[in-house]
Amino acid sequence: LPEPVSDELLRVDDLIRREQYLDFIKGRMFRQTLLCRAELDLDRSPQPLVVEDLALSSPAEPADRPDREGRVTFEGPSGAKLTTDHPLVTRALQRVGRSWPKAVWVRDLIPEEASSADRVAVCDALLRCYAGNLVQLHVKPPPLTTSISERPEASPLARHQARSGQLVTNLRHTTVRLEDDLGRRLVALLDGTRDRAQLVDELRSFLGETGQEVPEPLEAGLERSLEGIARIALLRA
Repeated sequence: LPEPVSDELLRVDDLIRREQYLDFIKGRMFRQTLLCRAELDLDRSPQPLVVEDLALSSPAEPADRPDREGRVTFEGPSGAKLTTDHPLVTRALQRVGRSWPKAVWVRDLIPEEASSADRVAVCDALLRCYAGNLVQLHVKPPPLTTSISERPEASPLARHQARSGQLVTNLRHTTVRLEDDLGRRLVALLDGTRDRAQLVDELRSFLGETGQEVPEPLEAGLERSLEGIARIALLRA
């Protein structure tokens, strides 16, 4: 926030009132509140090491090569950025980006031989990334997979939605759009009982019934479609 605005906010002693002003400034549509028992003592200071018990996910990627001082800037799709020269932080964010849309346990991102100072540095950077909306933290990782099994399975909700429209909800609880009829039909078929050959036969029949031309080779197109469906977090682990 601009300095005059942040200074004015910091002069508001009542935390709830201050958060309400932030809602107005940021245009937040949903009030996020954690209710606790009145007798509990709350520690509102950030504790970086708590993220070691959480999982992390993000599509953020390096915006460019390292600069002359070895600093790497990671950028997310919403424009959030983090610049770091810490090699462990760089490697952690690179691994998380490669794993997207899956989540990675933070404890698996920090080498066992890392010093206490390095652990704190990595966790502090990841907590800052979360505060800046560059990454998401999870108590439990989304139950999705990016590996395509012999009989791939989409979520029941996505299969139901694909039968009636273009918008489906993925396993990260976000809405994705399936543009073409064939793609929606494929998602509807992914109930975990059909292998590749059965899926090809079903899609071929669907194209014939709707008077559409059957692309050749259909098998290669199926594999590309399954990979795309996995990338948008529709396949169940």
